[in-house]
Amino acid sequence: MALKGKNIVILLDIGTARISMAAVRIISEKSFEVLAQDESPSLGVRKGLIRDIDSVARIIGSLMENMQERTGMSFGDVYAVFSGTGIKVIECSSRLALGSRRRIQSADVSELLKQASQSMLLDGLVQLHLLPLQYRLDGRVVNVVEGKSGRELEVDARVVLAPKESVQAVYDAGELAGKTVRKVVFGSMVEAPLMTNKAELDLGCVLVNLGAATTTVSVFKYGTLLNAVVLPVGMEHVVGDLAVGLHTSMENAASILHSLSLTCRDVEIKSVEARENSPDHSYPHTESLVFSIVDARLQEICELIKKAIYYMNISGFLPGGIKLTGGGAMLPGIADQFSSCLDIPVKDIAPFIAVPGTDNCALPLAGLAGYCCKHELRYISEGLEGMLGKLQSFVSAGNYFLRRLGG
Repeated sequence: MALKGKNIVILLDIGTARISMAAVRIISEKSFEVLAQDESPSLGVRKGLIRDIDSVARIIGSLMENMQERTGMSFGDVYAVFSGTGIKVIECSSRLALGSRRRIQSADVSELLKQASQSMLLDGLVQLHLLPLQYRLDGRVVNVVEGKSGRELEVDARVVLAPKESVQAVYDAGELAGKTVRKVVFGSMVEAPLMTNKAELDLGCVLVNLGAATTTVSVFKYGTLLNAVVLPVGMEHVVGDLAVGLHTSMENAASILHSLSLTCRDVEIKSVEARENSPDHSYPHTESLVFSIVDARLQEICELIKKAIYYMNISGFLPGGIKLTGGGAMLPGIADQFSSCLDIPVKDIAPFIAVPGTDNCALPLAGLAGYCCKHELRYISEGLEGMLGKLQSFVSAGNYFLRRLGG
């Protein structure tokens, strides 16, 4: 019989190319251990969005069974990364009149944030994150709200929204697989702490996740998310261009792309074999043709990233530069090419990281584990406190009746 793991959560990343999962034991607010992880090619996912819930649910169930067999444990709730198109970041504010002058309590702050959240209920969108930016008490900016006295409390906040139908599909796929999805989070929010340092987040930097079918561009400044957009283009489009231009299959085009290095194009040009759909035919192509095809698509992606940064109105204020990750960051020389195109320093960061319990873990899952360290333990402790409260009430009631009987 499988054992119930204490403080163990399932981390889920539903991508266009693959679905990744990890079972993580939360140790403290700053540490965790990966117990098991697995991945599978995606089915029913397009541009980071679930199109076939049944197919995704079957993959989630299969991955879950594999990890349960290896660990001998049954797992708790699921936290999932959202990396699909349709992300919106909107600023909002809220005001809470306290009536008479009194001391601010945590319940007041919760009510204020609740009002801010409700003010951003837009048709077709659902809130993923509410990020408080600045509090004011009686018109004065304050860093710490609780414990201070005043008559009126205000907050400026930033809300991260995603398409409601797309987010609900994640919850539905988890439920169909027999698990409760407790929270869906925006990928850049959990990746940022692993890709940047505090100075870069404060002064300004851009995170670019170049995935299979989407490219996420997220700007951070003053220590928090400033804006984000998910572009509907990725490395699959590079592979598709190669397949068409070389008259070959997608599989062979992907193999050719993986063998390239953008930094070695000045060496002696070699012949690249590109097989047609018929296994009896193959045609040689020079690397110069391959590079011209790859360069054209990468240039287009760069231009889209440049336009996204421009429309976010933060050009020239990025001392932290651009951090490039995702599967596309594994292409040798791509950081230098992007840096030349964008005229901003670009640093490539591998889409995996060494973490306790395993050699490497996918960057979104490792970031999600860090997120759970701050939130899941609180959730567990709140549940435990509730149970203790009920037990205390039960004991108190029992003592009351015993005293009555004894009297």
